[in-house]
Amino acid sequence: MTIEQLERQLLELPANERARIARRLIESLDHPAGDVDEAAIEAAWKVEIERRIEQMDRGEIEMIPAEEVFARIRERFSL
Repeated sequence: MTIEQLERQLLELPANERARIARRLIESLDHPAGDVDEAAIEAAWKVEIERRIEQMDRGEIEMIPAEEVFARIRERFSL
């Protein structure tokens, strides 16, 4: 079967089935099978979170109140 034949068959499916296949294909691009080391990702996030907390404790970064952040977003995107 060629890619064109497969595409034609997939396009004949009901919308909900096409959506399900589309989601699975997109997810496969985000996380190729066997390519994701969840433990390594979790460990890297833990290190990054600890680094940022230490920066906050030492006063090295400017804290911005959430209300101000959301106001900036609304203004920028006219929400």
